[in-house]
Amino acid sequence: MKTVLIASGSGWHVRDLLRAASCLDLEVEVVSFLELEARLGVGDQNSPSSPSGIRARGLELGQADRVLVRTMPAGSLEQIVFRMDALHWLQSAGVPVFNSTRALETAIDKYLSLSRLAAAGLPVPATVTCEHAQSALEAFDTLGGDVVTKPLFGSEGRDLLRIERRCDAETSRLPTRSSTNSSSSITRAGTYEFWCSAIRSPAPWNAASTTAG
Repeated sequence: MKTVLIASGSGWHVRDLLRAASCLDLEVEVVSFLELEARLGVGDQNSPSSPSGIRARGLELGQADRVLVRTMPAGSLEQIVFRMDALHWLQSAGVPVFNSTRALETAIDKYLSLSRLAAAGLPVPATVTCEHAQSALEAFDTLGGDVVTKPLFGSEGRDLLRIERRCDAETSRLPTRSSTNSSSSITRAGTYEFWCSAIRSPAPWNAASTTAG
């Protein structure tokens, strides 16, 4: 078939991949994550012999030579899980997916990223990941009263915040909910996924390196 590029928008990375593909005489079809559709036991007049699979704009992605993934857009928990499910299905069907679903899951999840780096013996900043506002305040104190917060799921520095004063952590930066079901770490930023990490800043990491990604 061809190479399928699943992307969000048409930024420079998409344009550069298309340029590189043209130099190699590769045929690339660009589709959006929002166009993904999964079918189980449902055929149609266009593909009656393929009742199950992942498609986008009529393309059967299970027949692609390879699938490239670039810039998964933000979405609800259900949207993110479905997109990963679709990529898992393609991999299980024998379609090479770059990067792999496991690599994507690790890169998206800040706690999983740090824990795997630490398990490999690489230095990581002191970090607390929690769901309750009181735990977040305790983390603020434990980490020295100067922290960087970020959502568990996210990229490109979105919703990233540095908090240096406890009064900010106690007031404007805490979620309005105070029950044990509240899910945040010091800051309300990123509570659309109900998680946040508090990372000590600066030493031995400066703010720029700590907050990258």
